[in-house]
Amino acid sequence: MYILEEFKSSPLAEKITAISTAIIIVGISYKFGYYKFTPLTSGWVLPFFNLFDIAFSASKLIGIYISGLLILDKSFTSENGKQESQKIIFLIIIVCIVCYFLDTTVIDILSIAVPIISAILLVGFDGITKYIALALLIFISPFVNGLADIKNDLKYDALPTVVLKETKPIEDWRLLDKANEKILLINFRKKEEIKIVEFGEIEKIINKSPNQS
Repeated sequence: MYILEEFKSSPLAEKITAISTAIIIVGISYKFGYYKFTPLTSGWVLPFFNLFDIAFSASKLIGIYISGLLILDKSFTSENGKQESQKIIFLIIIVCIVCYFLDTTVIDILSIAVPIISAILLVGFDGITKYIALALLIFISPFVNGLADIKNDLKYDALPTVVLKETKPIEDWRLLDKANEKILLINFRKKEEIKIVEFGEIEKIINKSPNQS
């Protein structure tokens, strides 16, 4: 039986519980990867996020998961699904190896490969493999995506500039995140410095950073 059919056959209460739990776990895993380790190592900010913040951070990944699982579930049949999935996994591994030698970082590769392989295993295999794939999809994949996102946000200067009502010339504040009713800022000239401010302390937000044309 396809995994989507199994989900559809479950009671409504179980569906709601499963979806809500998955969203929260994905959001927490993503935030943990984004903040806890290098380059930020700022796990102390995690308690500031409420459930809405956590769920919102998971929305993009959940959307990708659902779209991918729908496509895979239609593509794989019970007769040839395992063979097809094995071929795709092998192709992904080859692509990852090529990307590695093209100076793409390991984290970037994993952020793409882990969710794809996990989804394939979830749809194309049975037994214990399905449970392992589900764990990878809701625990490991968002964590790795969090690691990749913060690295790229800082590397490519992708965060909007925030002008505070009281800003020192040596400070270059960027919008990092929203936590509950407050805003998290990072000083781009001293990236280990993170500030939590109220909305009222912000004069304006500029979508482009000073280094972007």
